[in-house]
Amino acid sequence: MDIAFFDNKTPNFKKLEAYGFEEREGKYVYGTELVGGQLFLTVTIDKGGKVSTETVDVASGEVYSLHLVEGVTGEFVGAVRADLERALDDIASKCFDGGTFKNLAAQALLNFAKENFGDELEFLWDGFPKDAVLRRKDSGKWYALFVELKREKLGLDGDGEVDIAVIRALPDTVATLPDGIHFLPSYHMNKKNWLTAVLSGDADIQKICELLVVSYDLAKK
Repeated sequence: MDIAFFDNKTPNFKKLEAYGFEEREGKYVYGTELVGGQLFLTVTIDKGGKVSTETVDVASGEVYSLHLVEGVTGEFVGAVRADLERALDDIASKCFDGGTFKNLAAQALLNFAKENFGDELEFLWDGFPKDAVLRRKDSGKWYALFVELKREKLGLDGDGEVDIAVIRALPDTVATLPDGIHFLPSYHMNKKNWLTAVLSGDADIQKICELLVVSYDLAKK
């Protein structure tokens, strides 16, 4: 229950501090009362974005965990769950960036990047909170830009929005791969050295992952 609020989101440490989190030994810690002060919730977030919680019975000082046991019901347990959900949802919405790129194609590409390169999305711009990048740890250079755009802005058929990944590529690939549907000229980045992969339901994930490997290599120092 705790993790779902923070799926595919990145903590914004300035927002955490403004919210009331305190930095302690490299982690950010925040406490708040639940169910009228009967319980006390402590939320801890590390620099990698991992979120953990502990709920303590104020009267006894013991950890309270019945709300985490599947199948346990009752008025008090229900109130605990409701208060906890409200608290975590508020933190996720006010202190974390991101939350987009949840379709299967985007998730497959992000999982590939994490498993092979150890990288996760970074949301860098307050003015564009939905835009994110993957970048190499050694060089600091981006190798993919993730953006959510209206389909019409990309010249694609249909209504609504679509996720894209803008990836570094070799000049020959940039010149020959775009087909107007699954691969397009670069959005926002240099059109000679980048191209756009459309992360739609019929995306060729294997091909995009192959391109990401090349892009990662091109982003060396």
